[in-house]
Amino acid sequence: MKTILQYIREFWKLDFDSRVYGATALVLALAIGFNYYFDLEDGFIDSFRKTPFSFVVYFLYYAAPYLAVLGIYKIFSVRIPGKMDKAFWITLLFALAILTFRVGFYWHEEFLSDLRPFRERYYYTKLSRAFINILVQGLGIMLLYLFWEKHNKNWYGFSWKNFKWQPYALMLLIM
Repeated sequence: MKTILQYIREFWKLDFDSRVYGATALVLALAIGFNYYFDLEDGFIDSFRKTPFSFVVYFLYYAAPYLAVLGIYKIFSVRIPGKMDKAFWITLLFALAILTFRVGFYWHEEFLSDLRPFRERYYYTKLSRAFINILVQGLGIMLLYLFWEKHNKNWYGFSWKNFKWQPYALMLLIM
């Protein structure tokens, strides 16, 4: 547990800025309130589902919070963790595209719509959505790594070098 607390302390020293975190919390709270008050996602954005515009609408919807936080960092002139270079933007745009594709993926539902009774259709729809999530996100992450970040020696932070398994085992045990 000491190792985990040490990681948190290091993160706190390197990254925490009360202005940035406070402004981010305020902007996100306002965005969530706006979303629920005006029923933005369910009432407006989901109306584009299964249309040619769905990818663009979902992409903008999911990109907005990321860009807002980047804007907050810029406003307070705080160093953004990492470099905002070409690799950063390509990774961000690719990750948003994967998320957008996963949310907008509905073709499997056409095959399941004929199932009777309702319980079977509901069960297989849930099961297929979970499978699609794993497939699209997992495949997307692997493709990004293979074609863009192959030079990294570890796979998105997963490395056996200097790895201490005991704190993670303790956290898993507690959970």
